[in-house]
Amino acid sequence: LILPVCFSAWNLIVLRTFFMTSVPGELIDAAKIDGAGEFRTMFKVVLPMSKAILAVIGLFYAVGYWNTYFIAVLYTPGLETKPIQVLIQQWLIASTQPAGQNAAAAAAISSGMDNAPAASLKMAAVVCTIIPIVIMYPFIQKHFTKAVITGAIKG
Repeated sequence: LILPVCFSAWNLIVLRTFFMTSVPGELIDAAKIDGAGEFRTMFKVVLPMSKAILAVIGLFYAVGYWNTYFIAVLYTPGLETKPIQVLIQQWLIASTQPAGQNAAAAAAISSGMDNAPAASLKMAAVVCTIIPIVIMYPFIQKHFTKAVITGAIKG
């Protein structure tokens, strides 16, 4: 589920531009003079200065793939390994399918009385799937504008 959609070209371009414009070359040169290798320079100098853009890219990925159910349907074999979005989607489909209609149920469906519970189930599923993103966004919002504007400037 993770590897096929691991990297986005757009997010890599934004990250590269952010690194080029926000991380001073003098700090990288100073780290190299002090004997730091490429990985140590990346983890000890560049990444601590890039918390804002990393939080924003993480939010982009989280929002982009939180409600993705098609990829999970393709790559996961059993019901016990499927994410909650697939289970909710299957539940909604099963709840809107009439099972063994009799005359009274057919009359209720044709009169539109059965549409309200199906719509309520759909809206409840939407609320349940959006809650984690809504909870996560306020913690990342303070970094959002700075990181996106800085990372999107042409270098």
